[in-house]
Amino acid sequence: MRTSKSIAMLCMNKAHRSNYDSIPLAIFYENDPMRCKVIYELNVEDVVAETNRQLDRSANEISRVGFDETWAKRTGTAVYEDKGL
Repeated sequence: MRTSKSIAMLCMNKAHRSNYDSIPLAIFYENDPMRCKVIYELNVEDVVAETNRQLDRSANEISRVGFDETWAKRTGTAVYEDKGL
């Protein structure tokens, strides 16, 4: 059975092999989950580093990783922002 870290690395390696330089991250409104608030463009290397950091801190065999808006805002570039109606 593969661990969370090996699965995450398989996904990231696939992104590298596909020549992706960035990964999009969409943030949705909590009170309107069908409406996109902002989309960030994240560098693959930054996502890999944060994924490894989170998995290294976990003591569980199976873990999840998460990327919140604060991290995305600090790390990535907003490529879309909802300006309201």
